[in-house]
Parts: sequence; structure tokens; C-alpha cells
Amino acid sequence: MHTNNKRVILPIQPYFVITSQLYRKCPQYSSNIIHFYQFDLHESFSQAVPDGTFDIIFQLDETAPEAFIAGPSTQIRRTVLKKNVEYFGVRLAYGVVPFSVYPFISAKEMVDAETDLAAIYPNNNDFLDAFFEEAFADTKFKARIAAFEKHIAPKIFFREEQHESTVEQHMMKVISNCYGIISISQLAKKLGYSERYLRQLFSQMYGISPKKFADIIKFQHTVHLLKQNDDFTKITYASGYYDQPHFMHVFRQYTQCTPKQFAAMLTDKNYRRKNGYCLVIVKAVICGNL
Repeated sequence: MHTNNKRVILPIQPYFVITSQLYRKCPQYSSNIIHFYQFDLHESFSQAVPDGTFDIIFQLDETAPEAFIAGPSTQIRRTVLKKNVEYFGVRLAYGVVPFSVYPFISAKEMVDAETDLAAIYPNNNDFLDAFFEEAFADTKFKARIAAFEKHIAPKIFFREEQHESTVEQHMMKVISNCYGIISISQLAKKLGYSERYLRQLFSQMYGISPKKFADIIKFQHTVHLLKQNDDFTKITYASGYYDQPHFMHVFRQYTQCTPKQFAAMLTDKNYRRKNGYCLVIVKAVICGNL
């Protein structure tokens, strides 16, 4: 199925970066993961903005280790995290869901929520113990990535490559490639299905409607544009909003601040310094060829 060749927007969580003491990230080369990241906060909370993806986050506290799946954010939400404790995270790619948890919890229940992995596998969470054992034994970022690929990825992604791309995944790809600037009627015409059918499929798989996902991608597109341009009129129309008041309203709803305030954060040299730390490691490791 043909889609355009625009660069897909990579979802970001700026508040995780700005509220951290040290933020590290490592891009992924496989189809499952966007990047790995690691941080520790100088505050006892942070905020998550809408991004349309699933994250798997590990609290690396030897006295109280935890692992949870953060479902897609559809609104800004406060995340309560421990101060001065390291967190290791995995941001999944658009359209990638932790299939192995679905027998225990629905996609809709995971939206705007955190789900404890240990509670999902109460009688079979040895894989979590094995990950934490290695993560504490070797604290290097690279070693924790390898531990995730060894112990967690096979459990979470066990259905990978077992079937061809689904209609829902095609929808996700088209919406992402269009930066969210596409109506559901246009999407239905492009894919050759009814609007009602597409809404049902998408909502069942991802817990949110395709319209909501498109809105989130559109917002993430504006975040990237704000890093490069301070002309809000141009950004408004480049992002597919009707007018500037509409853009301002949506942006405030998703960030609790104005585009100007958000842009100031993204261009602050302290933010750029933290977000610029990118670990480059051997491709074989992050592709899981251990």
C-alpha cells in the first residue's frame, strides 16, 4: 500500500528532559522501538504530553524496583516519580503495542494510565527479576539496553513478524506520514474501507480513535516545528490548524502553557545540552543480535 515519503515525526517528551539531572537517549534501528532513554529527576514528578505511543519504564531503585507500561497520553498528565532515582525507559514505535499484556488488560484501559508489569504476570515474572539483576549489576546505559533486549523484548514482542501488517497498522502509518493532517473520510478513501470500520479497528487495537491519534501527531509535529521556527502563523498552517486561535487552544490543552513558553523551553541551552546526549552503540546490540 502506497504512502508518502515524508519523514515520520518522532514523539518526544520534553518535560522528562527538562526536569532531569541527566538525560540520555539511544535511537533504535528496529521497527519496534523509537529509542531507549535513561534519566533521574531533580524533582519528585514530571509531566507527559500526548505522544500516541506506549512506553515501558523501569524504576531502578534497588529497595523498590518497579516496571510499568505507560499507555498513550491523550492529554497532559502528571507522572509521580521518585526524586534522585534512575529510570530506564523504552519508547515504542507508532503502531507497536505490547501484545502480550492484552489477554490481561484492554488497550482502552491502558490509555492515559500506567500498568504495573509485575501485576500483569503475577505467577511468571522471572524475566523482570532477571532484567533488574543485570541492570543493577552493570549500571552502564549500554548494558541496560542489552538486558532489555535479552529479557524483556522476547516477552513483550512475542507476536512480532507472525503476520503481515494489519489494516490498523496501515492506518497508523498513513496518519503518521501525513503528520496527522488527514481526515477520517480521506483516510477511508485512501485505504478503501468505510469510516465506521476503520474507527472500530483502530480503537480496538490502540484504545483511542484514529481522529484522536491524528490530533496527537499534529501536535507533536508542532513541537518539532517550534524547535526550528518562532513564526506561530507559519506553524499554525504548516500543522494543519484552521487558524491561530485554534492552534493556541489545542496547544494549551496539551501542554498547559503557550507555544511561546514551550518554545523557550525547547530552545533553552540547558534543555539542548541534556537532550543532545545521544548514546551511539553497535547496531547489532540494539537490534537484539546479542
